[in-house]
Amino acid sequence: MRPTPRRLAGLSSSGWTFVLVAAALGAIEWYARSGAVSRLDLIPVSEMATRAVEMLGEPDFVVGALLRSVLLILVSFAASAVLGVAVAYAMARRRWVHRAVKPYVNVFYALPVFALYPVMVVIFGTGVVPIILLSTLFSVVIVISHALVGFESTPPIVTKLARSLEMSRTQQLRKILMPSALPDILVGLKPGLAYAIVAVLATEFILATTGLGQVVSRAYNNFNRVDMYAGIVFVSAFALLANLALGAALRAFDSKIRGKRGTAWVPPLFFAAAMVVVWTVTAALADSAVYPGPGQALDSLWSDLGNPRFMTSVSDSARVLLLSYAAVVVVGAVAGLLLGLSAFWSRAVLPLVYALNSVPKIVLYPISGPRGRQPHAAASDVRDRRAMRARARHPPAVLRCTGPA
Repeated sequence: MRPTPRRLAGLSSSGWTFVLVAAALGAIEWYARSGAVSRLDLIPVSEMATRAVEMLGEPDFVVGALLRSVLLILVSFAASAVLGVAVAYAMARRRWVHRAVKPYVNVFYALPVFALYPVMVVIFGTGVVPIILLSTLFSVVIVISHALVGFESTPPIVTKLARSLEMSRTQQLRKILMPSALPDILVGLKPGLAYAIVAVLATEFILATTGLGQVVSRAYNNFNRVDMYAGIVFVSAFALLANLALGAALRAFDSKIRGKRGTAWVPPLFFAAAMVVVWTVTAALADSAVYPGPGQALDSLWSDLGNPRFMTSVSDSARVLLLSYAAVVVVGAVAGLLLGLSAFWSRAVLPLVYALNSVPKIVLYPISGPRGRQPHAAASDVRDRRAMRARARHPPAVLRCTGPA
């Protein structure tokens, strides 16, 4: 088997990463200036970068939006890293904790955590606390999954040897479990950072009144294309630089370490019952109109099941979900196969994949949203013009001029 080349055409894998980024930016610049697309839909990258540099000179943007979002991302990422490793350690040490928590870890992948924002606002009020909690919940799951794989991969004979040597649990964690699980934990931190970036910026885009995501949302609503694309430039640049920096830090840390060298359904039902009890108590303490209890939620769901419009929406969402999942499976399998054939190109392209995964897709909606609505808007304009011409030809009787009596 041939060893992976360190350089290709004189460039390392990191150099090729920046070459791919430069090629993509150059293609967007050419496409925007070619006249094939309206300036209302896409502006050249040079204008995006110019406006982004100008925004760096605005103290309100730097302090109130950029630094605020960066701090929220860092706090959420740190909280998810610590909490994820702690929960994974508890799951690995106690089998009943594993059986109780594992189903919810699996379900949390499909749970839209942004739907919990109204509940967070009722409990904690508006501000940064709900955003941090949502971002932590969104990113902690992937850390738990990878850390759990690392802790459970420790050979049982090693833990038995540690007990025979009368090592305390702290010593076992520090000298055996953590070194064994560290590679998997480091792997989980990369997508954990991506999820934290997505959660913070997407929450700001939809719900917050300040922050980098809100800058993009406000510019989009005000039809300010230049500021909108400048905000997207900041989001993309931060996602790419953050993933590259984290990858470099994890590689340096890993190289330093290497160089230095019962029944399964009872616990989940118990925790589900406890969550229902907590829900009922908090709903009883809050206003039922703002925070309904389980009974009200079930009644509303039952009435919605008999609503044809609701069931049509459910079927449409299920259809889109299945098509999206099929596309993800096909594209992901083909891309993974191609990248797996070359370790060099894998190292060059994976930072871009992580960066793309870190960009909240909702902030890219303004790029596709206006073009997606143009046919409908054009059809609406045609109908309006036809109606105006019809009214001009046949005005209502009360408005017709009948002349002097």
